[in-house]
Amino acid sequence: MSFLALDVGNTRLKWALYDTAIPSAKLLAHGAEFLENIDTLAEGAWSELPAPQHILGCIVAGDHIRRRVMLQLELWDAVPQWVIASAQEAGLSNGYDHPTRLGADRWVAMIGARQRMLAQGPARPLVVVMVGTAVTVEAIDAEGRFLGGLILPGHGIMLRALESGTAGLHVPTGEVQEFPTNTSDATWETVLDIDALNTLENANWVWKGADCIEPKQDRCLISLSRGGGDAVEVREFDIASKAFVKDGFVLPEAKSATSWKDRDTLFIGTDFPGSNYFLAMYPSLTFPYIGFGTFKERNKYSIYGIDGGLSFGLNLNLGDYVTLGLEAGVKYGYNIGSQDRELYYTGNPLIPFNRFKGNRLTEHGIEGYGSFAFMFRFVDTYQ
Repeated sequence: MSFLALDVGNTRLKWALYDTAIPSAKLLAHGAEFLENIDTLAEGAWSELPAPQHILGCIVAGDHIRRRVMLQLELWDAVPQWVIASAQEAGLSNGYDHPTRLGADRWVAMIGARQRMLAQGPARPLVVVMVGTAVTVEAIDAEGRFLGGLILPGHGIMLRALESGTAGLHVPTGEVQEFPTNTSDATWETVLDIDALNTLENANWVWKGADCIEPKQDRCLISLSRGGGDAVEVREFDIASKAFVKDGFVLPEAKSATSWKDRDTLFIGTDFPGSNYFLAMYPSLTFPYIGFGTFKERNKYSIYGIDGGLSFGLNLNLGDYVTLGLEAGVKYGYNIGSQDRELYYTGNPLIPFNRFKGNRLTEHGIEGYGSFAFMFRFVDTYQ
């Protein structure tokens, strides 16, 4: 009885597939797509998913987006249900003057937040904040009454409004201060735009944090996750240029942990290559990584075997000057071997970063073959 949950916002569609429709359900898969890319879901991210028996969604993006989503959901037989705010649901009372006009995303978020709080202890007042294209702030009392809330512009909208509605504030040049005392320091600045990066790389990166080197904090290790999963890709970022460092530190997607030793050295913990296909492995060993470069993988194979078979041949004389030769046979082979894998960085490929040995290789089979040839004599040698 799998369950697909949809949240269609103003910028992205977020989805999650669970094994059943209960609070403790196991998460099977999840992801997100920008609204301009949702027409590819049925042939892309959803194409390999098991068919859900139930689909529940909330949408604030309008009917034209809903129709596009419905076309993608025709991949399965299940009929989606769309949330509409009501006067009361799941122990939560809606204090809106017109309850059905409350945004479905706000209503679902409040229900989920209160149920999460009740699962952890006694009932108490809540403030529920969602940050996206817009920022919403909701107040709920201990008895589960929604008292009201606020809708504010999100960070991106505020910056665009500041640039378009003022003179001289288009290019912030200040520094971060606890209490700014000049206009430049008081103006917010976008250092890394994840939405723009996703558009540029046609990806679904989710911010997972940054580790900046002390004391200047001018270089940072940015952790990015595809769709918000546990595995992250780590890239070195330069604060001054607001760009990833060319030929800087890059760690491929894995369950990794990193820490600066100095500007040219990192301490890294990571899972073994290939292990996360079988188990959820997290780093327990740390290795120094010196120099600049990216990680790559190389393989070494050792294979031994025997084969044997049976063959026969036949020569047919087609006159005095032409002979047809035929040969056919069958053979059986059995090979065994091993595969050694190493993960290394391009700064010094002679130093392995991590080894994963012992992959046993076995192959065997029967092979048939045949051939023929014509032989010609141009001079009669017989007397």
